[in-house]
Amino acid sequence: DVFNIYRFTVLMLVAGIVIIPLLATALGGFKSLGDLRTNAFALPTEWLFSNYWDILSGARLWQLLFNSMVIAFFTVFLTLAVAAMAGFVLAHIRFFGSRFLMAYFLIGLMFPEATAIIPLFIKVRDLGLLDTYWGVILPQVAFALGFSILLFRSFFRELPVELLDAAFVDGCGYMRFLWYVTLPLSRPILSTVGIFALVQSWNNFLLPLVMLNS
Repeated sequence: DVFNIYRFTVLMLVAGIVIIPLLATALGGFKSLGDLRTNAFALPTEWLFSNYWDILSGARLWQLLFNSMVIAFFTVFLTLAVAAMAGFVLAHIRFFGSRFLMAYFLIGLMFPEATAIIPLFIKVRDLGLLDTYWGVILPQVAFALGFSILLFRSFFRELPVELLDAAFVDGCGYMRFLWYVTLPLSRPILSTVGIFALVQSWNNFLLPLVMLNS
């Protein structure tokens, strides 16, 4: 009908808007620098397959890719581990200053990474972590914790309290309850936080640019 035709047309236009820049970028890799400047969106006048081959056959690309994978892996792992435990404590354990502590974590959401790059550089330098993986991993984990703890805390508070009561009756402590009961039920939030941390780490440019020199 007319509605389906209209919807299909709109979707095709949106798909074209998304695909055309990606296609132009991929085709640009086959062009010379002069051809790219004068003929950005058309087919290459001369196909230079060596552009891609030189990059893929060199060791530099794979070293950079390995660096990004190592940093992203440990960023995601540490973010999930620390945020899950902190979110569990703030969701289920009442103690003096718990609200203040949660507010302290949330304050970190107000400041972008760029505003803290100079004091962060000084601190990482003083710790001797410049030009190391940990000089990038630890700040990325710190910046990811506020939002991650908020998500974990909100999810854990929605779990039935009867599960915690039943676990205590059976002799479980908080750590066993977290490991054997809460985390197996938390795969959706683990996946969500993991994806956020992975994308944030993989897309990060400023922090590795400042912390990594060699």
